Amino acid sequence: MTTRTSEVAWRPDRQIIAQANITRFMREHGIASYEELIRRSTADIEWFWDALPRALGIEWFTPYTRVMDTGPGIPWTEWYVGGTLNIAHNCLDRHAGGAAAD
Repeated sequence: MTTRTSEVAWRPDRQIIAQANITRFMREHGIASYEELIRRSTADIEWFWDALPRALGIEWFTPYTRVMDTGPGIPWTEWYVGGTLNIAHNCLDRHAGGAAAD
């Protein structure tokens, strides 16, 4: 039997929070709280999904022309219309020659 608990297993300290990518993202966009981030990201979905790959430094081989196209209906939304990227490049290759490379 699985026991569910509402206890939080770990909470980051102030230094970790200050250095977190989500904190940097929020500062760059003038967002004061996590709750405000949730509100803004759900109220303006296109803004959020455009800002996020930029903040993450995603490299596109062909830039997208639209963040999303819901023309065929929400369940069939096309994301990053016209854009192409290589996930292996973004996850591995672009980091291979950096400071963390052996």
